[in-house]
Amino acid sequence: MIVPHDRRALDNINTPEEYTEAQLELESHVGAKSMQLKIQYFALMREQAGRSDETLETSAATPADLFEELTARYGFTLSREQLKVAVNAEFSDWSRRLIPGDAVVFIPPVAGG
Repeated sequence: MIVPHDRRALDNINTPEEYTEAQLELESHVGAKSMQLKIQYFALMREQAGRSDETLETSAATPADLFEELTARYGFTLSREQLKVAVNAEFSDWSRRLIPGDAVVFIPPVAGG
């Protein structure tokens, strides 16, 4: 008999509704936890944050949530639609789940070449 540490480890997800339910369940547990992330800023965002990088403690679950948190802190003037985001050196979707230790980079448009 298999007895998983987490009872959800063997959940069966076959429909969009089951997926949504499982995701909401996961978010209720993951979203409340605080984690440490490394953030890098470039161009205008570096100027507005007053730093090129930082390690911070956050409960943001996604890059979108993190961007909102940082915009409130630093007053970023660029919208999310104007940026690209990378997590762990790979372009990422704004809804990707963040995990402790992730390195997040917000990439603004830049002129020149």
